[in-house]
Amino acid sequence: VASWAVCISRPSDIGFSDDGYELPPLEEKDVILATRDADFSDITREISLSATGFHSEKRRTLRERANKCAEIVNGTEEQVLVWCYQNDEADALKAAIPDAVEVRGSDKTEVKEQAALDFAEGRKRVLISKPSIFGYGLNFQQCSKAVFCGMDYSYESYYQAVRRLYRFGQKNPVTIYRVLSDTERHILDVVNEKAKMKEDMGASMAKAMREFQSEAIRGRRFVLDLAPQIAVMPAWLKEAI
Repeated sequence: VASWAVCISRPSDIGFSDDGYELPPLEEKDVILATRDADFSDITREISLSATGFHSEKRRTLRERANKCAEIVNGTEEQVLVWCYQNDEADALKAAIPDAVEVRGSDKTEVKEQAALDFAEGRKRVLISKPSIFGYGLNFQQCSKAVFCGMDYSYESYYQAVRRLYRFGQKNPVTIYRVLSDTERHILDVVNEKAKMKEDMGASMAKAMREFQSEAIRGRRFVLDLAPQIAVMPAWLKEAI
């Protein structure tokens, strides 16, 4: 693959101008809600990393998160894409945002398609759904605001959901609201750390491959050396074996 593939995120990675390929600004606003009880016994409450503990905490903070998301959405006349992760969240959001259309996995295909078209073409102001349903492949560049009613640990899911709006064709600055309870901060920390790792990896790959990619695109031929290479096995691996 290294003999023909290129890895670029923008034209400048291989020495060209980024004119026409620069996206507008992206702002991520974290809205952290105080959801712990007043008594001291609840102050140290944290989410268990188990699936049971994760979903239990989401149910416990659902009402506060849904109400805050509705406040944000109802406070603007612009289109807003609202992301949630559980059906209970979708129910609470739909009840609090009267002009929203909500799509879930059990809906028929034609219902999902019509909702996506209505939102993309501006006939619906608010769309509520899950990243697992509408988070991949769809173009919603006409919208520049999204609200996450909580998050999970998947950076890929978050990244793809944001990119439904923040993609080529978007003409306006994009604002992403991430609404979480104070007991869910570490979820945000994990996602932010993964985002930084992705950014650092992309920068390193672009730096390492820039000369190779530039020369290859300009027609220079490279010969792949398939001669046997000597690899030194780390001491810790020898011990493990």
